[in-house]
Amino acid sequence: MVPRPGFAYDSCDCVYPIKLELHIDYASPSFLNWTGLFQQELASQLGFNTIQIEITAFEFNGSNLSLRIIIGPLNAVRFSVQQAETVKINLEQCKIRFNSSLFGNYTLVQFQYDGLPLPLGMCFHFF
Repeated sequence: MVPRPGFAYDSCDCVYPIKLELHIDYASPSFLNWTGLFQQELASQLGFNTIQIEITAFEFNGSNLSLRIIIGPLNAVRFSVQQAETVKINLEQCKIRFNSSLFGNYTLVQFQYDGLPLPLGMCFHFF
C-alpha cells in the first residue's frame, strides 16, 4: 500500500497502486528535465490525472532508461480489474505515444496489480 496520490507519505489514507516497470530505448540524457512531461503524457493517455503517476526509481544504462512507476487510484482503495487490465493492455500494445525526440521505443517489463505479476510482451512505437 502507498499513500493516496496527493496525500503526504505519513498519511493514513492508503491505496493499492498499479506498479510497473518500463524499459525505454534511446531516452534523452536530459530525462530529468522532462519527467513532468513524461508523467503528463502517460497520465493523459491512460485517462488519469498527472498526480496519480509517480516515478519511484530510474536507471540509465547507456542511452536506455529503466523506470519504476506507481499509479495510484484517487477515489477508491484500488483500481478495478477492468481499469488495471486496460492499463496493462495499453502498455503491452504500445498504445501510449511519448515524444519521440525525448523517448524511444518502450517495453513493459513488469506489471503488478494487487501484488500479482502478469506476463508481458515487447512492443515498438513511432511518434
